[in-house]
Amino acid sequence: ISLQFVLRPRKDDAAAGNDESTDSDIDSQAEPPRWHFMIRARELGRTSMGGGNDEEVHWAARLVLSTSPISKESIVAVVRDHRSIWPDCREVHTEHALCADDMVLQQLRAGGQLAWNVAVTTRDAGAPVEGSSRDLGDCC
Repeated sequence: ISLQFVLRPRKDDAAAGNDESTDSDIDSQAEPPRWHFMIRARELGRTSMGGGNDEEVHWAARLVLSTSPISKESIVAVVRDHRSIWPDCREVHTEHALCADDMVLQQLRAGGQLAWNVAVTTRDAGAPVEGSSRDLGDCC
C-alpha cells in the first residue's frame, strides 16, 4: 500500500478567494486560509495464496492514521478499505481544519516533515473490489 499526504486549502476557503470582491475588501476582511490533509491510499499489488479456502477471501485493509506525537490536537483519518483498481486510489479528506498558527503546520514548516502513526487491520471484505477481475497473469 502506498500512502500520499497532500496539504490542501479547505474547499470553503478556496471558494471564498474566488468571489467578486475588490482587493481592498479582501485585504480588510480576509481571514487566513485554513488547510486540511488529503490522504491517498493506493494498492500496489495483490497476492493470492493458491488453493484451499483462501481463494475466496478478499482481503481489505483498514488504516487509522494520526499525526505524531499523539495529543488532543492530533489529526486523525480513517481509510475504511484500501482496495482500488490501478491507477485509481482511495482518497480521504481530514475534517480537522488547520490555521496558519496550528502546531502541526508549525512543525511541518520548522522541520520539513511530519510524522504519522498508522494502525492497520485486515478483514475479508466478502467480495472483490468493484470492477476487478481475476488476474491470470500473462498466459491467458
